[in-house]
Amino acid sequence: DGNPYGPEGGAIHLMNEEQERDHVDMLKYRLLDRDPTRRFKAGVAMASYIADQMYLPDEMELHPAAVLAEIMVKPKTHKTAVIDGARALAVMGEYAAEYASDALGQLVNRGDPDARFEIIRAIQRVGPRSADKTAPALAIAVIDDDLGTPFLRYQAALALEVLGRAAAPVAVESLAKAVADPDTDVHNQACRALRAMGDAA
Repeated sequence: DGNPYGPEGGAIHLMNEEQERDHVDMLKYRLLDRDPTRRFKAGVAMASYIADQMYLPDEMELHPAAVLAEIMVKPKTHKTAVIDGARALAVMGEYAAEYASDALGQLVNRGDPDARFEIIRAIQRVGPRSADKTAPALAIAVIDDDLGTPFLRYQAALALEVLGRAAAPVAVESLAKAVADPDTDVHNQACRALRAMGDAA
């Protein structure tokens, strides 16, 4: 939305352009820190700058989305970090696609429902550029009765609608099954996703 990073009235909110650029430059180097916690926090802190494409250096050795993705997929990463990382990737939107789509796809069907929701929501924000890596997992999630819930199946169908034609080759068959879902919201959203895929469906 273009607002400066940080809470209103806070030190970051009050930075001028030169200070903002210095702050981002500092975060860029934090992305290379040996401490994964510091790297992760720097990646989260850069989300708004990536989304707005503001105050960014001409070159970054590591993209913040890549740093977040690498940490999020580690088996021992805590649920709260996965959620925070997914929310940051959602803020970055399409700019995270190149660096985080593979990790998002791996995490769609892993973890508890809260984490899975944030992952699927991030895919919705990252959009069609993530389809190659995320659509196969969403095609599983949209008909998942064992690990999933009607709410997660609905969110998966919504994500497939956002991905549209790019997801069609791997998702049409699952969406056709989801049309028969006993939950009305899932049924309706599966129909919308199929319509979004047009002739590809």
